[in-house]
Amino acid sequence: MAYVDECEAVHPGHAYSMAASLIGDDSADEVADAIRALVLPRSRKLHWYDEHKTARRTLLAATVAELTGVEHILVVLATALDGTRPERRRRHCLTRLLPELNDRGVVQVVAEARESKQNARDVELLLALRNQKLIQGPFRLDHVPGPSTPLLAVADIAVGAVMAAYAGDASYRKILDEKIIELVI
Repeated sequence: MAYVDECEAVHPGHAYSMAASLIGDDSADEVADAIRALVLPRSRKLHWYDEHKTARRTLLAATVAELTGVEHILVVLATALDGTRPERRRRHCLTRLLPELNDRGVVQVVAEARESKQNARDVELLLALRNQKLIQGPFRLDHVPGPSTPLLAVADIAVGAVMAAYAGDASYRKILDEKIIELVI
């Protein structure tokens, strides 16, 4: 299964990025427990953007790096598309990411829910990719509220670490080097 999160941070050459963490079903509980242990008191979920301290971000990256249940993390980085709206940049990333996940044998993708109209656009894109034969076989895209599964935080941490590297601090990205596969479009 793949858990997807996004980042709209704009850094030189990149306007939008999306990560998918591949987590085996047999490891999901272990990974979820590890992420839950990192959620700060009074927080609903773990979010890289809210973690400002270097030591804390280092801990997040190190925890994900050590999780054997996290097989790979694919990060799609969209080059800056001048004047495009975030929704178009998201579709651009999903158009690259979903077929890649399908090629890797993923049959279910879980993304953080947004507005119902936006979720429907994601599903429409999946159907278009199927019609173009870019997605084949069983493949689902589900949207869930962010706080409902800590597994979304793995992708959030990865995309945050990659974007931090593009902003000039590669220390977190280096911790995750063994797991991250970058796809620049």
